[in-house]
Order: sequence, then structure tokens, then C-alpha cells
Amino acid sequence: MIKRIALIVSLTILAYALSACTGGDTPKPVLTKQMAIEGVKRLNPEIEVVSVSPSPVDGLFELVVKRGTTISVAYMDPEGKL
Repeated sequence: MIKRIALIVSLTILAYALSACTGGDTPKPVLTKQMAIEGVKRLNPEIEVVSVSPSPVDGLFELVVKRGTTISVAYMDPEGKL
């Protein structure tokens, strides 16, 4: 009985240790200014992308956009979805 419990505990620890080793760092998503421009132009060609920067929310990017004299902030994911 004790050998069986020791085996279960050992296998659990081994499985946990192996799962931690395989995680690795996931690459950060990237959105270039050109990608943002293309995404915005599909929605409205009159909008100009002024800047692109990472937002406080992981996986989203902050876009400063301009239409005429109006400047606004929009958020886009790396796939170009607003």
C-alpha cells in the first residue's frame, strides 16, 4: 500500500516537473505600423495611422489614428481586428 502511494506521488511530481519544462516562452505578438495601416485602410481609406504601440492589455496594440482634424485612439489585435 505504501509503495503504491509513493509511486503515485512520484509520478505526479514527475508529470508536474515535465509539464513545467515544456512550456517555454511564447513569442510576443507583433503588429507593425504597415500591418495596422492595411487593416485600417480596409475599413476606411480616409483614416491615417499616426502611431502603433503595445497597449496595457497583452495581445492588443494601441493605434493613434487621424481622420481630417480629428485624432482618436483605437485598439487592434495582431490579426488586424479592431
